[in-house]
Amino acid sequence: MATRRSPWFVPYQATDTEYSFFISYVQGDAKDVKRLKQELETKSAKRHDPFQCFLDIDDWPLGRVSMEVIREYLLRSQFMIAWITPSYLQNTRGWNWMELASASLIELSMNHDRLVTLAPFVVPIFRGVSVSDVERTPWLEFWQRKIGQLNQRTSIPKLAELLISLRQEESKRRIDLGL
Repeated sequence: MATRRSPWFVPYQATDTEYSFFISYVQGDAKDVKRLKQELETKSAKRHDPFQCFLDIDDWPLGRVSMEVIREYLLRSQFMIAWITPSYLQNTRGWNWMELASASLIELSMNHDRLVTLAPFVVPIFRGVSVSDVERTPWLEFWQRKIGQLNQRTSIPKLAELLISLRQEESKRRIDLGL
């Protein structure tokens, strides 16, 4: 009997991606995420594995419907980095929550026939927040998975190195899992 897919299933092929990371953040954190993007792209080029990161302030196609751009560019990325700060959590009406919802559907679809998430798509980086700050948000599940949790005080250059390593390791795992 064939496995039935959820009506929310999103067809996704990590091998068809243009961007390594789609970076989700709030405007108050723009300086830090811009630096993270620069570090990721510079360090990956030095390792002879250059890649690009999607960041709206640099890459947003003008004149396009926001939800359409979010969906399209998440599907064109291997991972979504979420830069979770107190400002991010206080922003209750921003596009970052639509980005999370869309990215969560991609992650669920990637893992649709598994009981646990084996292949993460959403990679949160918690900066200046505690578990009590995220306990009444969708981010609690990610905190419990401990993805990115070590990065509370990690410098941005070191964080870029860790994310590059994560990308390399997870890319290999995805191939092994047939994703």
